[in-house]
Amino acid sequence: MSAIYTIPRPVRQWSVLLGALGLVWILAISETTGSPISKDASENLRMALNLERHGVISMDERPPYHPSMWREPVPIAVLAVAIYTTDIVLGKAEPSAYFQGARARYLKLSNLGWLTLLTISAFLAIRYFTSSFLLSLLGSIFVALDFTWLVPPDVRSWLGIDGLDTEVAGAALFVAASLLLAVGVARRSRLEMIGASLCFALCALTKAALFYVYIGALGVLAAYWAIAAMRLRAGAPRLSLASLGALTIPFLLVTMSWMYRNQVQTGHFQIAERSGSGLMYRALMDDATAEEYRGMFAVWGEPHLRRIVSWLTGFSDADLEAGGRLQRLSEKLSGEAEKHEQWAEEAGRPDQTITWYRTGRAIYEAKLAQFTREGNSYPSGAADLATRNEAIKLIVQRPIKFAAMMVPLIWRSASLTFPVLLVAFLYGWRRARVDLLLFVLPAIGLVLFYAAASQFVPRYGFVFGPTAIVALLILCAAAETALGRTRSQAPAARAVS
Repeated sequence: MSAIYTIPRPVRQWSVLLGALGLVWILAISETTGSPISKDASENLRMALNLERHGVISMDERPPYHPSMWREPVPIAVLAVAIYTTDIVLGKAEPSAYFQGARARYLKLSNLGWLTLLTISAFLAIRYFTSSFLLSLLGSIFVALDFTWLVPPDVRSWLGIDGLDTEVAGAALFVAASLLLAVGVARRSRLEMIGASLCFALCALTKAALFYVYIGALGVLAAYWAIAAMRLRAGAPRLSLASLGALTIPFLLVTMSWMYRNQVQTGHFQIAERSGSGLMYRALMDDATAEEYRGMFAVWGEPHLRRIVSWLTGFSDADLEAGGRLQRLSEKLSGEAEKHEQWAEEAGRPDQTITWYRTGRAIYEAKLAQFTREGNSYPSGAADLATRNEAIKLIVQRPIKFAAMMVPLIWRSASLTFPVLLVAFLYGWRRARVDLLLFVLPAIGLVLFYAAASQFVPRYGFVFGPTAIVALLILCAAAETALGRTRSQAPAARAVS
């Protein structure tokens, strides 16, 4: 036993962490199956197959393979590498063979890399802010389990470890980037600032929303620095032009290189498509009646809270069906009503739709058909841009309703996490902990961005969820420290009296 203690403590601790990570791997591998890859994940896979086989990121199923910017490139590139290694083990096959079965399972195992990054990043973040090895170990394992064992089986196949959607990758890169930003500015380390900038660039090329979030975070950081400098606030970051360059230039070089590729090959200087119909859906929500607004709190949000509000208001999921009081809120009706909705969307007939979800998509489809008929060189991009511009016009016309709609949308997917992030931010501000401020600031920005520019479906919350878990543990550790300090001071006070 004494021989164990001759091993340096950091070596023992990292050995324990690697052992825990191994157990997480075993659990993740056991949860990974050859179940079919469908919906959004199938689009990622299609583009990755074309990249690996034909050297072009394309959505086409047959030649000629036209360049596409339908989805962000980082998950596609990683998946292309997974396809290449799978072919080494099993040999090449027709594209259809990769969408289910043994090859699909091999491709899903690429998530282990993201899971490892997520676990280690969460561990380092908790350890940095709390100095507790045990809390860091348990917290990082819990974060990892949130994408494996804790995810419901019906969700795991498309959102967690048993799927090829981008939430695991987005969450892993997001925690790592936020930690590098916090530590880099706090330590005034240019190398870590450059790392944060590059990591946020990869985040933006995984989840395009983070392009705007990071730019906003840099703006807030600059404003905080200016205010703190004027007030001579202790602990304020002192950012030179070189530091700002380290935080900005690598990010812009990486993201704009991809955007330039899209400009050359598609005619659109942006990271990805698909924002048009989503923003239109968000704009249409601003037309909600008072009854629909109340009903959002009853049929959206965390299940336990939703049941309480449903009981208090009298709304239920039945109101989301065709003819119900909340039918426009639904994203999937049942029976013939859903078949008609699908037809109306595909036909580009928003006048024939019921739900805001299908209406937004039908408006996009109508514009896509129009630009296709007109012979546009990249009709999907043109339709996306036209739909987005039309949605922005609707939003500008109703700014108060737009702002009010952010409340139920945050309730929908961040009713528990957003308050934790805000409390952590306020605690960091009060304690002049710029590192904690910067760690949670991008997550707060992402919540607000999703509430402002999308329908904020619950799956989006998985990207910033791990950051909220880490923030909660930081607050718990701070509360425990403060409580311990109070207890130690109480006997001394009694002794003096």
